Amino acid sequence: MNAQQGPGCNSYDNCPRGGEAYYGRICTNSSGGRLNVRTGPGTNYRSVTQVPNGTTVPVFDRASGQDGQSYTWQRINYNGVQGWVRSDYVCD
Repeated sequence: MNAQQGPGCNSYDNCPRGGEAYYGRICTNSSGGRLNVRTGPGTNYRSVTQVPNGTTVPVFDRASGQDGQSYTWQRINYNGVQGWVRSDYVCD
């Protein structure tokens, strides 16, 4: 999946860090795309579910990737499952 260029969340953004949630929309370049939700902030964590493109989800936290990559990750809740997605796949 390729991320659609959007605001996302990086070290310069005012994004949540263990505080109150805000809502973001999952955005991929494919209208039928799905985004993996992982057990931790990195691609080395297993996927627990997938979120369809265009879905609005609450975002609770952010963290730097723990997989040696320079991505920022956001903790979301989708259908009662909490997990982590890359922030460049979350648009406002």
